[in-house]
Amino acid sequence: MAWSRRKSTINLALVCVSTLSTLLGFELFLRWAGPESLQMQRNDNTYRSFSWDEAHTQFDEAIGFITKPHLDVTFENLEYETNVRTNSWGLRDDEASLIHPDIILLGDSFLFGWGVQEDEMAASIVEEITGNKVLNMGVAC
Repeated sequence: MAWSRRKSTINLALVCVSTLSTLLGFELFLRWAGPESLQMQRNDNTYRSFSWDEAHTQFDEAIGFITKPHLDVTFENLEYETNVRTNSWGLRDDEASLIHPDIILLGDSFLFGWGVQEDEMAASIVEEITGNKVLNMGVAC
């Protein structure tokens, strides 16, 4: 009986050592096989920012970085693909909304409509519900 218990303990120890060795080997293989490049690709796609791209923004001495006027671009990252059009002021709205708007909305990237199409933006929804002309002054930063 003592021999059987000792044999079971040795077998359990061998299973543990074998499992840990396999996991360590797998970890070393993944580090060697290039997950850094996959990580960099994931970061580029996930954290790629519309507002940090010189093609989409410009510096303004008075207020800092602003979205460029007259954009019509598709912005894509890992999470979504969005068409972004801006008016002559660089706002994500049409030109008509600049002339005597009934409602002006100020806000951050949620109001800008980050990750959604134009008809899904808060300003578009408010305009549809109220029937008023709404100016979307949300910023993408």
